[in-house]
Amino acid sequence: MKRARVAAPLVLLVGMAAGSVTMAGSAPAAPTAPLHITIANYAFTPASATVVAGQTVVWTNEDKASHNATTTSAPAAFVGATLPRGQSWQWIAGVPGVYRYICSVHPDMHGELVVRPAPTPTAEAATHSAARSTPRHRAPATRAAAAPSTLASASPAASTRAAVDPTLLIVGIAVGATVFCLLVLASHRRSA
Repeated sequence: MKRARVAAPLVLLVGMAAGSVTMAGSAPAAPTAPLHITIANYAFTPASATVVAGQTVVWTNEDKASHNATTTSAPAAFVGATLPRGQSWQWIAGVPGVYRYICSVHPDMHGELVVRPAPTPTAEAATHSAARSTPRHRAPATRAAAAPSTLASASPAASTRAAVDPTLLIVGIAVGATVFCLLVLASHRRSA
C-alpha cells in the first residue's frame, strides 16, 4: 500500500515531464533580428523595408546634421527622437500596415516600412502577439564603436524583457508541486 502511494506521484512526475517535452515543442518562434536603418548623406538606407510585427527597427544617424524619423502616414504614428551624429533610436513594430515617414528636420528625406503580421504557430502565441500590438518607443542611445549588428545589444536602451511562456510556467508550478508532494510523502514514511 505504501509503495502505491509513493509510486503514484512518481508516475505523475514522469507523465508531466513527458508532457512538458510536447508543450515545449509548440513554443513561439524566436524573434527576428533587428532591422538597421542608417541615416547618412541626408537619406534613409534602406529607404524601403519590410518587417514583421514585434521586430525592432533601429535608426542610426551617421550624418553631421541631426535627424529623426516621424510618420506622415501610418496605422499607428511614431515620432523618433532627434538624433545627433552617432546616436540611435529604436521602435518595435506593432500594428501591421504601411508606415511612411520623413525626417521632420529635413522633410525631403523619405522612408517607408511595411509591417507584416507576425506568424503565430499556436493560438496561445496569437494571444501574446495581440498583447504586443501597440508600438513601444525607446529613448535614444549613444552609439558605441560597434558593428551595426551589435548595436542593439551594446546600448542599455536596447534591452527588452523577454515574455515568459505561460505553458512553461504552468509546467514549472506542476513539477514544483509534485516535488513538494514527494518530499511530504518521504517525510511521513520516515516518521512512521
